Amino acid sequence: VKLLFEHSPPGVRSAKNTNSGATPLHLSIYGGHQEVSAYLISQLPGTALQVEDDEGNTPLSVAKEENAQRTIRLICGKLAVAETSPSSVEAKAPPPTLESKVKPCKDKDKDNKDKDKDSKDKDKDSKDKDKDKDDKAAKKEKEKWTTVKLKAWDDLINLIIRPRRHIYNISDMGPTHFTIMSKPYLRQDVKVKNSRGMTLEGSWFQPYHPEGKMACVVMCHGNAGSRCFALDVIKHVLPCNISVFCFDFSGCGLSDGDYVSLGYYEKMDLEAVVDYLESTSKVSRLGLWGRSM
Repeated sequence: VKLLFEHSPPGVRSAKNTNSGATPLHLSIYGGHQEVSAYLISQLPGTALQVEDDEGNTPLSVAKEENAQRTIRLICGKLAVAETSPSSVEAKAPPPTLESKVKPCKDKDKDNKDKDKDSKDKDKDSKDKDKDKDDKAAKKEKEKWTTVKLKAWDDLINLIIRPRRHIYNISDMGPTHFTIMSKPYLRQDVKVKNSRGMTLEGSWFQPYHPEGKMACVVMCHGNAGSRCFALDVIKHVLPCNISVFCFDFSGCGLSDGDYVSLGYYEKMDLEAVVDYLESTSKVSRLGLWGRSM
């Protein structure tokens, strides 16, 4: 057996029998050849001691079945040695090299840089948010002051072109028939259209029984005024045999319009009044009495 084993190829020493799948060790144990089994156990590697036959029996299970105590001890001893041998133990991790030590440091540095970058990004985002917040607040404040300025400007403009309108009732103009120094006079309320199609409200004070054509004074009120200001004048002018015509400019008193122009459109209103008076053939000459505008 020793000669055959030594001169046989390594693969044949633990090859399975084609009929039963048993190895030479299986057969020697089955045959009770303890010396042969001992020799084979000493020469075979540990892996060969764990080969199963076609019925799933290993040499150790066969030895137990045959109650071959010596063979059992030899197989167990060989398997124990095989399990603790350097070839069966997992290779220990090689000692860390300088590169393996440096790499974690590099990774740690990279992590720290990434953290610093994230921190800087967060700081930048926070600053951007604060800047956006400040910009919005500044924009809102600017819009607020712009609104205030525009309102102040509008108020200033309105103070000029839309002053407080003098609102009154036609009854405030006094009676339509009255006397001054026992002489009767009348008030004739007139509506005159200007060149812009607006209605101008006017009043013509004249003698109740005029003697032909007579002079007429056209009263032009000031800014924020009305024809009512003529009431203080008629008692002095009418006794002089002069009629008085007063009216509200457009945008004033009871006349049409919402704004005044401080003379630009008012001169057109005056032209419309003069044209009306001349068309009546009751006026010999005209005089103008104005305030402010």
